[in-house]
Amino acid sequence: DLPWLNFQPSPTRMSKEQRKAKRAKVLSSKRRKHFPLVLDSIKSVIVKRPRKLRSKLEKENEEEVLVIEGIEFGSDQYIKFDVHVNDDEDELSEPDQTEFVGSFVSLHNGHKSRRISTRFKIGMSKVLENLEADEDDDVVVTLVPKAGKGEVIIGNIVIEFVPKY
Repeated sequence: DLPWLNFQPSPTRMSKEQRKAKRAKVLSSKRRKHFPLVLDSIKSVIVKRPRKLRSKLEKENEEEVLVIEGIEFGSDQYIKFDVHVNDDEDELSEPDQTEFVGSFVSLHNGHKSRRISTRFKIGMSKVLENLEADEDDDVVVTLVPKAGKGEVIIGNIVIEFVPKY
């Protein structure tokens, strides 16, 4: 028996009012983030969802995907950042909680230094459902640099729908 196969992370269960307050805090922040974004500290941005209130059939046929585009860094850099959704910037979730959705990692490749540009995709349908945020108009995405602070530039963050089959 492999316990991690069926493991379900536990959400902190922010209420709808708490999520609205979090969005308002990010919107009113003097440090409001615009793209491109230099990842030199923890950054939170509001990302609009193209659709909400999807039918059961739509949820079965397509995955809602968070896409971090234009991730630029030097190939000679070790880069790591964590991605959180609807999380509290002051008390970030651990990897065993729903709000923590993944990590981007790139290792130094040992070749001649050059700029790399790539993207990172994370499936979000189940995350939003578990957070009871699948009816929200937008999500707060928090990026937490772990290695290579100030060496990463983020071009944009969007949400797309990708067919499952």
